Amino acid sequence: MSFNVQRLLPAFFLIAASVFLSACASDKMMTLTTPPPVATTPPQGQSTLVLFRSSFFGGAVQSSVFDVTDGQSDFIGIISAGKKSRIRFRQASGV
Repeated sequence: MSFNVQRLLPAFFLIAASVFLSACASDKMMTLTTPPPVATTPPQGQSTLVLFRSSFFGGAVQSSVFDVTDGQSDFIGIISAGKKSRIRFRQASGV
């Protein structure tokens, strides 16, 4: 029984082409369908802090965020890596 490579070449190229073309699909190439969020001015005497994480390293790890300005740890939220995980936190100015 001989192994005929020429019979497998078309199937190999078909599989390779489908993998190559599907690798081009990415959410980074999508167009924006909703308007970007508009920055708002915080109320007088307050500041806004926006926290987010890059997904370059440690994308599977979530980060807990705490406020410890007054000596006690107050839980603010959990940030995951990615575009949609942001926390907006308002605090009195100068604290």
